[in-house]
Amino acid sequence: MNIQAAILFVLTFLAKVMGFSRDLILSYYYGASNIVDAYVIATTIPMVVFSFVGTGIQTSLIPMLDKVDSEGGSKSEFIANIVNIFSIFCFLAIIVVLICTKPVVMLFASGFDGETMELAVSFTRFSISGIVFSTLTYIFTSVLHHKNRFIAAAFSIVLMDFIVLIFVVLSHFFGLYLLPVGNVVALGIQAIFLWCIVRYNHKIILDFRNSNFILLIQTIVPIIIGASVNQVNLLIDQTLASRIMIGAISYLNYANKVLAVVQGVFILAFISLVYPKMSQILIQRDFKKLNDSIKNWTIILEFFVIPCMIIFMLYSEEIINLLFFRGNFTRKDVGYTGMVLFIYAVQLPMYAVRELLVRVYYGERNSRLPLVNSVIGLSVNIIVALACIRTIGLAALPFSTTVSCFVTAGFLFVRYVKDFCLDESKRIIVPIIAASLVFLCTFLMIVCGIRWGVKEFLELGKYGYIFEMGFSFFIYAALFFFIRL
Repeated sequence: MNIQAAILFVLTFLAKVMGFSRDLILSYYYGASNIVDAYVIATTIPMVVFSFVGTGIQTSLIPMLDKVDSEGGSKSEFIANIVNIFSIFCFLAIIVVLICTKPVVMLFASGFDGETMELAVSFTRFSISGIVFSTLTYIFTSVLHHKNRFIAAAFSIVLMDFIVLIFVVLSHFFGLYLLPVGNVVALGIQAIFLWCIVRYNHKIILDFRNSNFILLIQTIVPIIIGASVNQVNLLIDQTLASRIMIGAISYLNYANKVLAVVQGVFILAFISLVYPKMSQILIQRDFKKLNDSIKNWTIILEFFVIPCMIIFMLYSEEIINLLFFRGNFTRKDVGYTGMVLFIYAVQLPMYAVRELLVRVYYGERNSRLPLVNSVIGLSVNIIVALACIRTIGLAALPFSTTVSCFVTAGFLFVRYVKDFCLDESKRIIVPIIAASLVFLCTFLMIVCGIRWGVKEFLELGKYGYIFEMGFSFFIYAALFFFIRL
């Protein structure tokens, strides 16, 4: 398990590197332009259409496969049935978007001018077909996770990002339309790869009345609604950004990609590993073990996340400068994207808490509370964004997202204490808060010591902050390794 976990983290990190390389090349050739804005919207629309369905599938399919196993049913036939049914729904969605492409794009980016709107509409007509492959990928990934085979699913993301990267390069030489085409080709190859790994006998089955399928839909629907609310958050941010300035969507996109490294490598990859164990604990109704596990998992997450938050805040502009400042990506673009990254970074510790606790309720098959939480987050995001956008402009969008994250994480934490550990809340909460404060203070002291001591002594050059970041984290990790906190 430890070897599999290590390989998973490496592959997840490699996928983020591939994604970064793609964005670096994209920013090099196109900067923060209307082309990138149109491309981001065109790839966001399919993501919004299928990602909430995919979230529901990934959360609900694993326990349903366990149920089919326990009943002695055929998992192969069950998988074939849901593949066929969801594929039909995807094709219907594609037809709707192709007929109403411009209104759909306007829903996501009403502030686009004529040229940008025309480009976004054209890109979307290519990219929307990718929802079929994306939905299949979610299904096959869930099947592999059910079998505790995490590595193949992680490698498929690396493969997809590599193909997209190639098409971004080709688009510069052979035409812009290779940008959305590359996304579809990459998603298709990813789905085919996972299909080969899953190895099930596909059959033409369409049984809408199957009891397990009905139960799956009953479980998925509230999760889909909750996930769709989260996607509405993204829609609102991009719509408001399209009205602020040309390139605003690109600034949000590039900053999000940097933040996604921590979210993907440290937070979501870790949670994907512990979620099956969490589900087993919940089935056993062993709440003492659950509380101990949640405490330990949260402390582990904060150990990694808090230093990343500090690094992103202290070096936001330097990181963006190092990654993107070349080609058509200007100094002004660096400043705006760095500002967005700085504000986004504040939410990282609470994001980790929220994503961990929401899995507890999914494991309990309580999808209503996460739905309520998503609606609260959406409301907070809209209110704060609209209240602040006239005074602080672009900064209002990451600020409202960060405030929303704090509110939703706090809501889930309070409910978790009430539902699972009311009698021993101090034993759970106090160690988490204490450990987080220790991590925060320790890393800050190490960074300050290096910045004002070692750096001056070594007379580090222009990119001395790279040494500061790496050496700070090395000292921080070594310190806690030796004291084994």
